[in-house]
Amino acid sequence: MRKILLLLSTVVVLLLFSCSKSLEDRLIGNWQLEDAWKRVFLGRDHFQTGYESGVFTFMENGDASYTSNTDTLTGFWRANNYTNSLLQ
Repeated sequence: MRKILLLLSTVVVLLLFSCSKSLEDRLIGNWQLEDAWKRVFLGRDHFQTGYESGVFTFMENGDASYTSNTDTLTGFWRANNYTNSLLQ
């Protein structure tokens, strides 16, 4: 019984970790900014960016765009993973 339980839990863990998407795969698509904030001492400072009314689009080939009623911006994107030593 213990061997079966150990095997089952190992399979479940492997399935959970093998199905995760990369950062790039999770970003591809359309996004709308709902909230922006910066960290301040003991909290957050929320602010308006001017981009809340539009839609950001991140494409697989690295192209990116922002479209609103008044603006259309284009560019490219790349995902880099890094650690900020101040946050650790």
